[in-house]
Amino acid sequence: MAAALVSQLALAFGDRVVHVVADAAYHGPALRDLPEDYRVPTVLRDVYGLPYQEIAEATGRPLGTVKVMVHRGRASLRLKLRAGGAGPEQGPAGARPRSDA
Repeated sequence: MAAALVSQLALAFGDRVVHVVADAAYHGPALRDLPEDYRVPTVLRDVYGLPYQEIAEATGRPLGTVKVMVHRGRASLRLKLRAGGAGPEQGPAGARPRSDA
């Protein structure tokens, strides 16, 4: 599956696909640990700024599926990064940090 998807992307985007794979390796365990079905569309959308339609055409998946994959990829990254100590502190929705420290 992975090789086939990379081949499809290479046909659609040429050398840019090499950078997608390199970016996934560079951005650490959180991104590397994402399933490829989420990682590739998320990187193409958020790192390279490709429109959802182009990602759908390159991966051979329906537009709605690509949108879901990007959403789930972002959500998974957010959870992994917060669990690792990155990102804003979690608290109740709408809560503000205390300023009386």
